[in-house]
Parts: sequence; structure tokens; C-alpha cells
Amino acid sequence: MCGFPTTVSRTNAGVLAWVVNCGSRADDLHEILSRARGGSISDPENCIPLCRTHHTWVTEHPIEAKEMGLSK
Repeated sequence: MCGFPTTVSRTNAGVLAWVVNCGSRADDLHEILSRARGGSISDPENCIPLCRTHHTWVTEHPIEAKEMGLSK
């Protein structure tokens, strides 16, 4: 069962890392800025690997996701 995200931080390389304690593998590649709004799926700083449960959460909670830096 997936847990809730604990922190959002940048790694030493400057790439966003969504630290979760869910133990699930990433099923989806989430785009912080969607391609429809000018983002690139090939930009590693624009993408975060997420399990399906957390990706659904980000989609269903856009305000909270934006506050956490998971969307623009």
C-alpha cells in the first residue's frame, strides 16, 4: 500500500525527487509542466517517476501538487 509523500526536494544534480515511503515501483513519468503547456518529456528536470497511486493523487489535487512543486 502506498504511503503519502513526505518531502519534495532537489538532488545534488538539481533534479526534483519526490521522496515517498510507499515502497512501490514507479509506473508513470509525471511531467511537472505538461507538454500541452510547453514542458518537455525529454527534460529530466521536468519529469518525476511516480507510482500510479501518487501520480493519480497529483492529478486529482492540482493545488496541493503545485504547492509541493510537482506541477506548474
